[in-house]
Amino acid sequence: MTFTSDEVNFIVYRYLLESGFHHSAFTFGQESHVHQSSINGTLIPPGALIGIIQKGLQYVEVETSITEDGKILDEKQIQPLSLVDALTHDCMFRSPVAKETTEERQSPSSVEAIKTKDDATKAEETSEPMEVDRHIVAKNSSPISSDRVTTLKGHQSEVFTCAWCPSDDIIASGSSDSTARLWKLDGSPVIVLPHESNINSIDSNRDVTTVCWNGDGSLLATGSYDGAARIWDKNGRLQKTLNKHQGPVFALKWNKKGNYLLSGGVDKTTIVWDVQLGEVKQHFALHNDPVIDVDWQGNNCFASCSTDKNIQVCKLGSEKPIQTFTGHQVSHQWMFFSLFITNCCIVFNLFYLLCFY
Repeated sequence: MTFTSDEVNFIVYRYLLESGFHHSAFTFGQESHVHQSSINGTLIPPGALIGIIQKGLQYVEVETSITEDGKILDEKQIQPLSLVDALTHDCMFRSPVAKETTEERQSPSSVEAIKTKDDATKAEETSEPMEVDRHIVAKNSSPISSDRVTTLKGHQSEVFTCAWCPSDDIIASGSSDSTARLWKLDGSPVIVLPHESNINSIDSNRDVTTVCWNGDGSLLATGSYDGAARIWDKNGRLQKTLNKHQGPVFALKWNKKGNYLLSGGVDKTTIVWDVQLGEVKQHFALHNDPVIDVDWQGNNCFASCSTDKNIQVCKLGSEKPIQTFTGHQVSHQWMFFSLFITNCCIVFNLFYLLCFY
């Protein structure tokens, strides 16, 4: 069996997306150039990385079930391995027979230490939770009956994002199957919004990365990995296709009035679009790394944040930011912000995601 670093990177990228680490996924995807890979993502099944790891664990368990002289241990003597067990050097000594052989080669003091550790582990595994723990679980648990849950099925791959329509019982969702979908909870058929190939795209990948309704719920904006933002009405008719970004569109927000749409991309820029004209109102290139979130304050002032650790506060008509927030020192981790802007003051929550390297 052979594999390449591109294949490994792609599977790790898919795992991050499936696990909900969207910001880490896009950062990792850019650094590892996943979007330049020739791998057809639609052929990779969900949970591919976990599946490969599980098969590897099964192989290691088979290895540990065979002694040095080629005999297969009794099924009762074989203990299941955890992922950490399989990565440690002593995983070959998990079975009682192999452990007995190992103990014969060790000094009495080390054998006693191993037995003491095993006894402590068994005691921990067999110990019952405290009465207070059982009381808390019973008090807080409130199972939801199946008749109160609605499952929406139809996407052919991972679902990255979803948003409620503010005026109707409609949920918009975006997926890596290159579609967005409108789910009407009154039982009407689902409406599929296909993201056809963008002629100006630098990439054929058309994963729908973000969806956002305008204030009155009449229009839906979708952002895609092909660098385009698209505007649809609530009946699924495409109204505008906005092409300017040179990379995936990661964030979209409508201003309160609904006449401007703000987009942020991996190309390190933010763009304010005049929705009615379908044209760029103003283009801002103020960040040094991908823009990962944006938000409006009113109709003319907005903020954007980036993996460059900075927040830029901008105003339409001004080429320079009216305020730049800096000072975050992040080591071995990536950071993203959830922005809430009131009276041109920013309150932000910090979330830290593990950096893969």
